[in-house]
Amino acid sequence: FSDVDAIRKMVVMQTPGGGKVYLSDVADVVDGAEEAVQLNHMNGKPSIGIQVQKQTDANAVDVSTTVPASLTELESQYHAIHLNFQIASDQSHYTLQSANAVMEDLFFAVIIVSIVMLFFLHSIRSSLFVLVALPASMIPTFIFMHIFGMSLNLMTLMALSLVVGILVDDSIVILENIMRHMEMGENRKTATINGRGEIGFTAMAITMVDVVVFLPMALTGGLIGAILREFALVVVCSTLMSLFVCFTLTPLLALRFGRLVHLSKHSLWGRINIWFERLLDGMRDSYSRVLTWCLKNVWTKLAVLGSIVVLLILTVLLFKGGFIGATFVSKGDQGQLVIKLEMAPQTSLYQTNLITEKAEQIILRQKDVVNVFSNIGYSSTGLGTTNNSNLSEINVKLTDKTKRNYSSDDFGSRMVDSISKIPGVKASVSQVDITGNAAQPDIQIAVKGPTHEVVRTVADTMRKLVEATPGTNYVEFSTKNPKPEYDVSLDREKMATFGVNPY
Repeated sequence: FSDVDAIRKMVVMQTPGGGKVYLSDVADVVDGAEEAVQLNHMNGKPSIGIQVQKQTDANAVDVSTTVPASLTELESQYHAIHLNFQIASDQSHYTLQSANAVMEDLFFAVIIVSIVMLFFLHSIRSSLFVLVALPASMIPTFIFMHIFGMSLNLMTLMALSLVVGILVDDSIVILENIMRHMEMGENRKTATINGRGEIGFTAMAITMVDVVVFLPMALTGGLIGAILREFALVVVCSTLMSLFVCFTLTPLLALRFGRLVHLSKHSLWGRINIWFERLLDGMRDSYSRVLTWCLKNVWTKLAVLGSIVVLLILTVLLFKGGFIGATFVSKGDQGQLVIKLEMAPQTSLYQTNLITEKAEQIILRQKDVVNVFSNIGYSSTGLGTTNNSNLSEINVKLTDKTKRNYSSDDFGSRMVDSISKIPGVKASVSQVDITGNAAQPDIQIAVKGPTHEVVRTVADTMRKLVEATPGTNYVEFSTKNPKPEYDVSLDREKMATFGVNPY
């Protein structure tokens, strides 16, 4: 059809006498808009919501950088109609934020390790020998990651940050022993061969301890295995490379450039290192005195052993007594939350929209709110999405947690209390987790049964028990209450009498 008139003139019935019944004879044909089943608001203004989702093999960070550029191009292209895009939520923000934080930790870890080694080895040259072990161990690790299809993600970056201290352990042990042999009067070559050979087995033991701890983690199955596999493999690979470097590159550098350092009181660097050595000697002597007292006689040994047993019992009681809780992943404060509104089952989309607008105004009046994006007639669940005219979702983005003196949990609780005062609305709040999605409930109870009626009856009983338990909040069903419906029974005998077709 090319226009509405062509539809109106469509023949829907041909009579035996040659007459024609057109669609316009039995129906009103108009060119209008489809009835809305879902609405979107941005900061209280009507808008169109667009969800951009990356393909399976795409990089989330690349998508997050190219999409805003495309939106800017569209805005300039359709400037005449005042087209404007606003990004309500960007899940890649959490990925970038986490990756940048780990990269900063990695950078600071290298600096701190350098400073510590400088104080203990007393020489910039010796410290550089050990620092060479870091890139020499990490670069092969990146090659290993590329070969096995790994990426720079939160877990692999965290593994690299963790192993910064481990990678220099072997080289420090080898280098320190080589220097000890040089202090004993041996030349560089002899000191290097004897020092590495003497301490090589110890360095291997240090490395293998880390390997046997992390390698089984890479073999773990299930969800934990999927999360920790890349983390464990990166640690194992980089640790084994550090062992190879301490057996090859570190002795080679010591042989070629090694030099003894003699501390002098006449230089600032010498005085600082002498003071540091005295500090270490004092700590060593204090520890020796405490250890001597602990091993002095049977009563002191029993006192130490008894103290350790008491501490062990108290540690167990911290968990058993509920003083320290347990969780899978800490929620943190991402500055985003989702407020869900539920009205009576028979509420129309128009009424839900009016109530949601009232809730939006309450939220927008708060000073720390950056933007508010609403879905009316839509709600997300742990099993997908639900389209119902009586449901709506409000996504709230707050300023950074360093710029406000309360948590997003406190803000969500306050907003729920305020919105719940609106007649006919039930409000709940969910925090956004580190993946950028609305966090699922901490506790979920699944009820199974032979019929829907039995399941509903048992679920109602369990819900009352859970609601009566102190500490619970926002207790709700994953399936919503059924909407009221009309069940029409036809009297086919009367209909036949009057010639009424059931259709």
